[in-house]
Amino acid sequence: MSEATPRGRVLVVDDDRGVRTALSVNLTKHGLDVVLASNPAEARGLLADGAFDVVLTDVRMPGGTGLELLEHVKALDPDVAVVVMTGFGSVNDAVSALKAGAVDYIIKPIEKRELLVILDKALDNRALKAEVRRLRRQVDARDSFERLIGQTPVMQRLYREVEAVADTDATVLIEGPTGTGKELISHALHARSRRAEGPFVRVNCAAIPSTLIESELFGHERGAFTGAVRQHIGK
Repeated sequence: MSEATPRGRVLVVDDDRGVRTALSVNLTKHGLDVVLASNPAEARGLLADGAFDVVLTDVRMPGGTGLELLEHVKALDPDVAVVVMTGFGSVNDAVSALKAGAVDYIIKPIEKRELLVILDKALDNRALKAEVRRLRRQVDARDSFERLIGQTPVMQRLYREVEAVADTDATVLIEGPTGTGKELISHALHARSRRAEGPFVRVNCAAIPSTLIESELFGHERGAFTGAVRQHIGK
């Protein structure tokens, strides 16, 4: 019999081994995949190696604070929910965390039922945001085809090819005479891809000298070559 899929992945960060162990046992029993870290530095390494739905972190720890870790998490992925744990009498830390983007806080000693309610709420909100993004992509994808004119067999085959390619990481070259809708097709591909939440960047390569195309796309540092008088951020 296969094991149930964990409802979410939680990173617990606390310098107290007893707290980490107790949280791991309780959260695992609640159906969560739990990963432990004893300090912010260890947590940053784990965050770099894998994705998490929630980070549950103490505020005051040797070698760094939960608030610093919160800023790091939000820079990596703003959608990761951060819940802070703080000692009684340290409510100011909790307020600072909420202002910095934490979704909630809990005061130690931790009451199991209260924590589970907070984590369930955080996971539900994260799932809801993901569903909203999915529905928005569907709408954008539908609208992107509505801008294309043509119901001939050739166009129908083109639509099917766009659908097939959009969900892959394949590099796509779109060819055709001026005015045939190459940019519209590229919009349709982008709207259906896993990168739909990211920017759609247009670059007119014909207007850029071949010696500068790499710099224009990927950027350069000041002094990288003759004439590079300032840093340039790529596309």
